[in-house]
Amino acid sequence: MGDVQSRTVELDELTPALQAAYRYWQSLFDHGIGPPWRAFDLSKLPPSIIPTTMVVDVHETMTDNRYRFWGSGLTAIHGREMTGKCPYDLEPADFGKHLLAGHTAFVKKASPEAVLYEIFGVQGFRHSHMVLRVPLSNDGKTVTQMLICADYTEEALEFFKERGLSFSQMFDSQD
Repeated sequence: MGDVQSRTVELDELTPALQAAYRYWQSLFDHGIGPPWRAFDLSKLPPSIIPTTMVVDVHETMTDNRYRFWGSGLTAIHGREMTGKCPYDLEPADFGKHLLAGHTAFVKKASPEAVLYEIFGVQGFRHSHMVLRVPLSNDGKTVTQMLICADYTEEALEFFKERGLSFSQMFDSQD
């Protein structure tokens, strides 16, 4: 198994906190691919996921993308502050490459998605979490920012346990 494994899940499989974030995002627009960043209020997200939320400014060349917002909990998880930095510089290197591919596909698709991740960190730590990615758009036609909310909470792990899902079982079956 590689350092990073992921799989897309249905939006109706989101954890409760991510469901609330998704509903808030949906409430902000009535046409196009997503609301503009200026309409989005991070304080309206569930408090449990604000520290693990990111906003990425999207550029024509994906490797020019930069974190506009990097939640404080992510600094503890990843061991570095990334505001203003490129998402694809995260470690382990496989994770950065995985993110670049995922973000590129997301921007092309320009619609919400939910992803389950399992990441093996450089110090042997294993991170399992779910992510909600939604597009933000200043013109309603192109993705100008990606809002990415990650749920690392104990409640999220219980959510999967109650449904009989094990990250190890899911990913071992895909090797």
